[in-house]
Amino acid sequence: MDPEDKKIIRRNLKIAEENQEVLRKMRRGQFLGNLARIFYWIIIIGASFGTYYFLQPYIDTLKDFYMNI
Repeated sequence: MDPEDKKIIRRNLKIAEENQEVLRKMRRGQFLGNLARIFYWIIIIGASFGTYYFLQPYIDTLKDFYMNI
């Protein structure tokens, strides 16, 4: 194997290692993005149920008022 081939192989290895590093960062970013999205929706749904629980007495009062009419 001549020195030019070795140089090409080393360069190719370096590029492959850089690509692997970029792919790991992309996967980590995708994973964290998915976790953030799940956490976001848990907060939205939890806030909705919390709001309903907080407003339920007022809703029941209004419902009784309209039933009496």
